Amino acid sequence: MTASTRDVFRELNERIKKQYGYYIPHIIVCGAGKPCLLDCTLCPADKRRPCHYHQRMELVDALNSNEFNAVTFEERFKLRSPSVEEIKVCRYEEVDKVVVFSHSPAAISEYSSFVEDPVVRMKLVILVPTEYHPYYNLRPGYIDSVFWRLIVDGGQVIPYDASGVRPIWDCVKRYFETYKAVRSHRYTI
Repeated sequence: MTASTRDVFRELNERIKKQYGYYIPHIIVCGAGKPCLLDCTLCPADKRRPCHYHQRMELVDALNSNEFNAVTFEERFKLRSPSVEEIKVCRYEEVDKVVVFSHSPAAISEYSSFVEDPVVRMKLVILVPTEYHPYYNLRPGYIDSVFWRLIVDGGQVIPYDASGVRPIWDCVKRYFETYKAVRSHRYTI
């Protein structure tokens, strides 16, 4: 499984290199799984924005539309043991950033193991509802300590509007555009 997963990134690198002639960052977006409907296109338009799955997929679409290669585990990889294999995949040097789309304290706790891994920690970008962001949350606790450790050790914790009024891409656009500009300046193919 691991070799074939890594081959996916290598194949994408080659295809992108031929098509564009320059490097495009690879991003894995983790977070809320599919909602209760089997076909998400059946969700009424007014309910799509607050749905965490749709917000995450909106981010994937926005990244891909802005010359990133964004994928999700469930749509791209067939992992037999996600809790173990996700960390392995995130450690690959071909993976530039790991975005954790966290929408609740439980989801944030689930991905706290990513902060424990020193390789993955440097790639982490955690998107957190403003109410849970350490700069705005005045109730210190376990989740707060995970965020502060990540921030101090070089990871990113970016607040977003969980209500869906402000599109998720608007909340992270500047970070990712700056990352891509710095990355493509440093590295050429």
